Amino acid sequence: MNGPGVFGLLSCALPLTIPSYALRLVRRYGTARVGWFVVAAFSALAVLYLLKPLRPMSTVTPAGTPIDLMISIAVILLVVGMAHVETLLSLRQQAEESERRVRAECETQAKAGATELTNANQQLLQKIASLEEAALALRESEAEYRFLFLENPQPMWVFDLRSFRFLAVNKAALQQYGFPQEDFMALTARDLLPPAAVVRFQRDAAKPCSTAQSRGNWQFRRKDGSFVDVEITALDFRCAGYPARLMLSSDTASRREQEKQFFEVQKQEIARQLAGGVAHHFNNTMSIISSHVSLLSHEAHDQKTSEHLNQISTAVNCAAGLSRQLLMASGRFAMHEEMLDLNVLLRQLQPMLGRLVGNEVTLQPVYGSDLPRISADPRLLEHVIVNLILNARDAMPRGGKVTLRTESVRVGGPSPDEHCPATRSGSFVRLAIRDNGCGMTPEVRAHLFEPFFSTRGVGKGRGLGLASVYGAVNQHGGWIECSSEPGQGTEFRIFLPELPAAAKQSETEFRRRMRC
Repeated sequence: MNGPGVFGLLSCALPLTIPSYALRLVRRYGTARVGWFVVAAFSALAVLYLLKPLRPMSTVTPAGTPIDLMISIAVILLVVGMAHVETLLSLRQQAEESERRVRAECETQAKAGATELTNANQQLLQKIASLEEAALALRESEAEYRFLFLENPQPMWVFDLRSFRFLAVNKAALQQYGFPQEDFMALTARDLLPPAAVVRFQRDAAKPCSTAQSRGNWQFRRKDGSFVDVEITALDFRCAGYPARLMLSSDTASRREQEKQFFEVQKQEIARQLAGGVAHHFNNTMSIISSHVSLLSHEAHDQKTSEHLNQISTAVNCAAGLSRQLLMASGRFAMHEEMLDLNVLLRQLQPMLGRLVGNEVTLQPVYGSDLPRISADPRLLEHVIVNLILNARDAMPRGGKVTLRTESVRVGGPSPDEHCPATRSGSFVRLAIRDNGCGMTPEVRAHLFEPFFSTRGVGKGRGLGLASVYGAVNQHGGWIECSSEPGQGTEFRIFLPELPAAAKQSETEFRRRMRC
């Protein structure tokens, strides 16, 4: 009996490697990847064994039967296939690991890049925000400077130094020259000048001025054809990319008028101070003379001496009246204020005022209803009213009408009367005295309240009546206005402050207690 051949042994031994190898592949690569191959291998092996004829163990088969050879070759091929699959799976696993590693590196780089991009984007957003803030601040600053230029009360305009065309103009300059903005911007700087001054202006424009410099006095034409005298201050700079010059023009006529008014006020103030000082010393001298006259009059024994002393006493009394007027004009009169109803005072004075104006002048009082009380000295107010009535009478030598009007007014700002700058806001009682006499010229009005100014001629007036009225009203915390035209009459308006609310309340309480 022959033993099994080599192929028989191989066909029996080699199949035993298939399960272990398959188990190794499954454990290493998982069922999902090699399950199909393991199933196919075992199926093929099963098919081979099904083809092998079944025989008893004692049967002797010649060595090298074809079936054993086929099984051995098939098993070897399966092992080689499994090894090849293992190699492929190993390479694929390495590739996947390499891919995962590359992907992880890419993800890391992507995250780093994303972080950098996020930081860069954040910085960019911050820079954009700061640029927007800077742009907004620049626009606001430009708007502020444009507002300061356009609304500046100083007339200003900008022109191109090469073509002399206007680049900008503010509202004050348009008002000064009387042009609408469109018409003004259509002109050139040469169009505002008299023909004789154009060449001189061009020569002056050729001289640089890097700092603000005065360029002297010039005449510029208004829209109506008249000319205005101005003093020019110039400054060179670049405007909208052009070499330009900023011109500031000051109206020299209005400045001279303001200086004139200032000097007039100063002159009146000096005159009032002088009048007050003279009145003080004059009053002291008159007091000494009056006391000595009083002593001598008691010791006089003859009539002639008494008459002389009476004449001296009369002159002293006149001088004392003059001293009081000087004190009133200077605003230094000793006041004794009390709560006063102006309507009541005027009614009390009306008989005397009627005698002062005579039969040819008619007094027409118009009393305001519910007139607030004022704090005033009745003697000073009587002096004010009498002087204004006498002034109205003298303005109507052939007769006329004088209207006295009282009312309560609320003043909100300065008076339009340039000769009465002392107005202020508040509640006031106004007394208006108007006549239909000869009126006054502007030249007379300009000196109306000056001490010692009179239109009656030398020796016919002291020139202290209206000056003392001005000082007395001013001493009461009020002011006086005057409007007059030649042949149109004159109106004086006196403003006296109402009593404060606390004083009104105390007066009401006093009256209530008196009634009780």
